[in-house]
Amino acid sequence: DAATATVPIERQGYIPVGGAKLEYTVDLPGAKGRFPVAMVYDGYCEGGGPLACNDVASAKGLLAAGFAILGVSIRGTTCSTGIFDAFSAQEWSDGVAAIEWAARQPWSNGHVGMFGDSFPGITQVGVAGLRPAHLDAIAPFQVTTDLYRDVSYPGGLVNIGFGEIGRASCRERV
Repeated sequence: DAATATVPIERQGYIPVGGAKLEYTVDLPGAKGRFPVAMVYDGYCEGGGPLACNDVASAKGLLAAGFAILGVSIRGTTCSTGIFDAFSAQEWSDGVAAIEWAARQPWSNGHVGMFGDSFPGITQVGVAGLRPAHLDAIAPFQVTTDLYRDVSYPGGLVNIGFGEIGRASCRERV
């Protein structure tokens, strides 16, 4: 019915990738249908809920426009398992695996795009460089040009908190 079709549906779980599991949350624009997927892939909080994390306005706008909003946490961050290694070949290939996984889901129409700023803006560039078969578009903004100076060692001091989020609230998801 029309009322049910407009109520967003949230699903959570893990995407298996080469020896690790990436935490995800997907918000669907309705209970039925196959939707284009807008994915945010980062090391902060997206896997726990892209409608309540960083770029909430864009995520809500895309959901209202009929996109499934998929938040995926990078290996070793939030509740994703494995070792965090920012902006590495492993991170990029995990992103490709997440895109291809999303394209095969029953709620997906096989078309995947990525969006987000800062950390998820940078991940888009690395993942897109591997040319995933089902990645149709990226929309990065606020992307840094010097990861060493601006992110890893701002002012010459190591940024130990970049990408590291507490795991106290992690639980096995179905």
